Amino acid sequence: MCKLLNDHGSKDTSNRRNGYGHKSLKTTYGDVEIAVPRDCDVTFEPQVVPKRTKDVSSIEGKVLSMYARGMSERDIVDTSSAESL
Repeated sequence: MCKLLNDHGSKDTSNRRNGYGHKSLKTTYGDVEIAVPRDCDVTFEPQVVPKRTKDVSSIEGKVLSMYARGMSERDIVDTSSAESL
């Protein structure tokens, strides 16, 4: 079980989120900082930006081309989830 600082009460799970880590991504528009949730059991699996990925410029091009073809945002999310861009 993980030990958390500043824990003010009991909760139903031993795997409590422990804040956010910061990650810098390289895009075609420059560097972008994002906040990635952390947990003690390391069970969080990012869906949009995989672990240890820093350059997402290829994803931007694919999303923009799908949007230019008239796909809705929901269709793009469904497609990118299925294909793991």
